[in-house]
Amino acid sequence: MLSLRFLLPFIIFLQTTDCKDSDQPIQDTMPEIEQNEVEQTSQESFESVVMEYYGGMRGERQVMIITKDDISYSYKDLNNEKPLIQKEATPSEVWTELNQGFNLNEFRNLKSGSSKVVFDGMDYIFTVKGGFGELKVTNPLDHDIEMKNFFENLKNIMQEFHAQKEE
Repeated sequence: MLSLRFLLPFIIFLQTTDCKDSDQPIQDTMPEIEQNEVEQTSQESFESVVMEYYGGMRGERQVMIITKDDISYSYKDLNNEKPLIQKEATPSEVWTELNQGFNLNEFRNLKSGSSKVVFDGMDYIFTVKGGFGELKVTNPLDHDIEMKNFFENLKNIMQEFHAQKEE
């Protein structure tokens, strides 16, 4: 009984000092702006982008894969038995620029353009992979789109690698 006498005031004290004033859990007190920034960053950034360019009378096929760590490029046409393969580290400014130009919602809403291969033309296929899954679009530059800079940057990077091949 003696121990209950000491415990009872302590229990009463704990009940009266309970944090009932706060209606929100601690987790929800984080400012909304920061929550949105965290969600946007994890949803919209990509882990890799693949650009394929193929077709034409020479049966060309160029493939470029860009990750945060490196850029891989391969080139093959009907005259080459073995593809030319190049690999180098991805410059941080290239990776940052590509991620800043990428808009997940815009990419999801893109429509593929018509294939040009049937007329000895060349087709572009862009594949983006990330926490959102894998998204693919063919010849998106046939349309007037907001992400034109994103695709143009990829084409410019591929052209730089192609120019190195010819040297």
